[in-house]
This record gives sequence, C-alpha cells and structure tokens, in this order.
Amino acid sequence: MTLPFSEEHKLAVFVDGIGRPELTLWQDALGGILQDNNSVLFNIADLSESDTSFISKYAKIKAVQPSQDLEPNLEQFETFFFANTVDSIFVPDWLGHKIRKVCLFGGLNTKSLSKQLSKVFELKFDYILSDVLPDEIQSHLDTKQSSQFEKSFLFLPPKYENNFISSNSSEKILFVHLDYEDTIPSTFHKVFRNTIEKLDHARTVNLNNIPTKDWIEVCNPG
Repeated sequence: MTLPFSEEHKLAVFVDGIGRPELTLWQDALGGILQDNNSVLFNIADLSESDTSFISKYAKIKAVQPSQDLEPNLEQFETFFFANTVDSIFVPDWLGHKIRKVCLFGGLNTKSLSKQLSKVFELKFDYILSDVLPDEIQSHLDTKQSSQFEKSFLFLPPKYENNFISSNSSEKILFVHLDYEDTIPSTFHKVFRNTIEKLDHARTVNLNNIPTKDWIEVCNPG
C-alpha cells in the first residue's frame, strides 16, 4: 500500500497515543513512518509511558518537539499525520482547515465505530488509514458519507510478525469473538460459539472481558 506521504516534503507526525495497545497490529507500519527521514515528531499533550517506549524503540535518535514549535512553521510541511485512531485525536485550532490531515481508523478493540465515524466527518480528514473496509460500515453511512469515506480511505492491513503459535499446542480450534456495543450477536453466532465450547481441544475467547494489551497473549493457542 502506498501511503499518502511525499518523499520530497517534510511530514509532521503527532505521536500522542502511538503506543496504545489498540494500535498493536500497526506497529511495524507506524515504526517505519517514524524512521522516515522526512518525518518530524511532535506532541500536543504529555506523552504516556507506552508512547515514549514506542518512540524509543523505533526512533530513538529523534527528538519529539512540542506542537507549539510547529505553529509558526506550518508552511514547511505538506502533510500532518495523527498517529492515533480518530476518536482519540485532538486537532489544535491553529492548524486550520487548509492543511492535509491523515489519521487512523479502526484498530483493536474498536467497540464503537459510530464514534470514530462521527469524528472523521467532523474533523474532515483528507486521508483515513484503516483496517476496516468501507463495506463493513456501509450500514452506518448515508450516501454522501459513504462517498466521502471511500474517497479518503486507504487500507492499512493489520500485521503481526512474531511467530507466537507453539508447535506443541494441543488446541485444534480457537474461536475468538468480540461483541460490539452497537450490534446484537446473531442466533447463528450464539449457536456456533456454544457448539465450539463443547468440543475437545477447542477454546473460545471473549475479548470483551480482556484488556486490549493482553489480547495477543490470550489468543496464543496453548
């Protein structure tokens, strides 16, 4: 996938939230963006410990500058990338509406896509890097919104390099499910889940009851 970042211009990257567990399956892609020579890192608020740890891992030699340093130098940057899902982003008023803004959409534990969708249209992002396909949210959009989302959408596939599945695993079936807050599980879903739970060498995992940071470990077949 080609990211909407020019190789000839500086990229302003707001790193607030970049270490959130919800972004785990985008770590390699985000790390590559931080390491790019054209990327300049900024923070709007105080960074969390997980943000600092992520930046130290992928871009240790780069300093993170306060966003106030960016305000008088906006013309130096072509694109402004918010390395967080849109529902957790704050866009300073001084950035204005004429700049090109890019954000993330989806991620792990996205229980309410409705909130992310409303923020996407409210903040008018030019590009949306998403692991959620337009067809998956079609029912939440009217015709105008659907067209707008598709024009801004770029697929950023989830990826996890670590080979965490043990060759000694006794589990033959692992059924992982997450019940979204704005949907009701179908009868088929319930029957299928109950059937799996009764099988030998099978396990079901309800992610609703597990902290996002533990998802990868819990879903490791044992």
